[in-house]
Amino acid sequence: MSAENQPTAKKSKWFRVAVAGASIDGRTIEPQWLTDMADTYSQNTYGARIWLEHLRSASPDSTFGAYGDVLALKTEEVEIAGEKKLALFAQIEALPQLLEVNKKGQKIYTSIEVKPNFAGTGKTYLGGLGITDSPASIGTEKLKFSSTFAGIKFGDGPDNLFSTPIEASIEFEETQANTGWFNKFKAMFSSNAEQTDANFSNVQQAVQMVGERQVDVEKQFASLQTAHNDLVENFKSLKTDYETVKQKLESTEQPGQQQQFSRGNSTDVVDC
Repeated sequence: MSAENQPTAKKSKWFRVAVAGASIDGRTIEPQWLTDMADTYSQNTYGARIWLEHLRSASPDSTFGAYGDVLALKTEEVEIAGEKKLALFAQIEALPQLLEVNKKGQKIYTSIEVKPNFAGTGKTYLGGLGITDSPASIGTEKLKFSSTFAGIKFGDGPDNLFSTPIEASIEFEETQANTGWFNKFKAMFSSNAEQTDANFSNVQQAVQMVGERQVDVEKQFASLQTAHNDLVENFKSLKTDYETVKQKLESTEQPGQQQQFSRGNSTDVVDC
């Protein structure tokens, strides 16, 4: 699939996905867990994906396929009902199917998947992010039942748990899945910047990029021209040396060559 035909993904702004406190199965989300998640999360280590009701499907075309990816995590202190609590915030990249259900006002609550003692590190890690419509008791009971039902797998171990779903106000920033020098260059002119200064800066960067490439080409051409000129001068020098040697050889007496003497008048008498 070409870069132009790849589906458009949307990157969200930071939004709250969990608060320290009770989980749906009666356990407590410890503040240290949220701190661990924010400190250790990396897509290169283990990328947390977004799942409908925490369900996974082996089929990529299933309703229960992945709906996006968690890009980054951070913690902030928030005040809820007059009480200060530690909250976990996420930044996600949503696939088209998540954008569609979000547009319909469906699956507007999030629930984190907690993985204690991740990979034996003693740290808690974010295993995934669920989207749901049921933050009330009926919905939480259903999720609790499903997470302990042997026929459906949630995460990788019996110690994994899900937080109480909370409403997520997700705002998206559109990003195009294009890479490469030309696409970056083109994106500078297609970005919808709100400020004129930002637009002018983009143009400056684009012109500078083109100028740098032009300078590189000119340097390469100048180098080739210099090499050519050197070859021409060397050839001229060799030709001059050759002509000089040739003239010397032509004017030098060869070994064994007899010298011709003048005999004078044929009537001269020579006494012996």
